[in-house]
Amino acid sequence: MSSAPAEQAEAAPRKIDPRLIASLAAVYLIWSSTYLGMKVAIHTFPPMVLGAMRFLGAGAILLLMHRLRGGRMPTRGEVLRAAPVGALLFVAGNGFIALAQEHVASGVAAIVASTTPLWVAVLGPLFGERARAAEWIGIGLGTTGVALLASSAELGGDVGMIILLLLGPVGWALGSIFVRKLPQAPGVSAPALHMLWGGTGMALLWPILGESFPSEVSGEAIAIVAYLVIFGSLVGFTAFNWLLRNTRPTLALSYSYVNPAIAVLLGAALGGEPVHATTLAATGVLGIAVAVVIREATRKRRAENR
Repeated sequence: MSSAPAEQAEAAPRKIDPRLIASLAAVYLIWSSTYLGMKVAIHTFPPMVLGAMRFLGAGAILLLMHRLRGGRMPTRGEVLRAAPVGALLFVAGNGFIALAQEHVASGVAAIVASTTPLWVAVLGPLFGERARAAEWIGIGLGTTGVALLASSAELGGDVGMIILLLLGPVGWALGSIFVRKLPQAPGVSAPALHMLWGGTGMALLWPILGESFPSEVSGEAIAIVAYLVIFGSLVGFTAFNWLLRNTRPTLALSYSYVNPAIAVLLGAALGGEPVHATTLAATGVLGIAVAVVIREATRKRRAENR
């Protein structure tokens, strides 16, 4: 008789964690806008200069916030383990795309970046992280949506930049896997260290690539950099780091299927970039892909909690 309440409680639907909704909203909406922001900002700041300012600033602010909230300083081992993650996520994942954006539209950059989950699925088995059948369906649908978007987009004619653009998602995928596999520093000090290492790597590449700080900087450029630091890095990457630690990799990376459609639309509305009819069809396919991935991740999480 006493088992009835327990059975009813077990049968009751679990509430979705509001942090999950907030984190997904951050990476879906905010990160979609950063492609256009970067495209505009690199007219003033060279790509590595922009990245160094963005990630060194955001990382320092986030680490200071961690300390003010009573968090301990990361150990030497935690600092060193954050180095490959920061290099892969920011120097390769973000920096390569920023370099390519000097030659391609922001929407095109977002389209190519959206192949990250596919690379996670391809590279995951090397690290013991295998995608399930339903997740492969979501990946397939997402890739189809990206292909629809790419069918009406131009990648440009610079082969070197195209290679860098295509390598960006590989770096982001490997960095995302390492976040889950390597012990990380506590709380927000982990993403802070990732950004500090990434910003340091970009600062080292700054003179090698012949970049220099501009002699004149407009108020608009400063505002865009501030937006990228506060929202794109502090809010967006903290949300992404939470997703990597608390959800399935495919759900954490599902933003890749949403960002291209939003980035293309923002580029058209605010940046005057061309938009094609296939965007509407691709948006529907991408929406289904995200729904499949979210459903599988939620089902798996509930099974683990029983």
